[in-house]
Amino acid sequence: MKPEAKILIIPFATDNSRYESWMASITQAFSIMENVSIELLNEDLSGKEMKNSIMEHDILYFIGGKPERLIHVIEEKGLTAIIKNFQGLIIGYSAGSLAFGHDCIITKDKDYPETIVIKGLGLVGFSVEVHYKDNIDGELFPYQMNERYMQYQMEVQFSQERGNYIKV
Repeated sequence: MKPEAKILIIPFATDNSRYESWMASITQAFSIMENVSIELLNEDLSGKEMKNSIMEHDILYFIGGKPERLIHVIEEKGLTAIIKNFQGLIIGYSAGSLAFGHDCIITKDKDYPETIVIKGLGLVGFSVEVHYKDNIDGELFPYQMNERYMQYQMEVQFSQERGNYIKV
């Protein structure tokens, strides 16, 4: 992280009433670094204003909450491409990192009665479980097998196109 880094908090996964506590927590976490500025991206800005704000910062910090809400606002404001091309550091906390995958797998818990899969932002080529407990392995296994199968199919297709072979 460079000195005098500018951090932009992307708060769209949670409701406005929690912004203040998130800002306090993040400000405290980065207080050990000198000359770091922290700003909150306001949801009321236009897509163009948000894009400009993103480009002016060195770090994007996606807070937790509901990943489907985060993804919805990002897509609605047309921010996916600028985030994918962002050259700085991207940090995701809880739901913030769930949204980074091609698929966003939300396992059942107190907030979600069933495991669901929604389209993620596609920033990384994998999915994560951010609050892993071994008792949810049964929930994750079908999705894990599906991802492995899809990866295997892509490798086979690539191999066939290039005339190479794959060790299995």
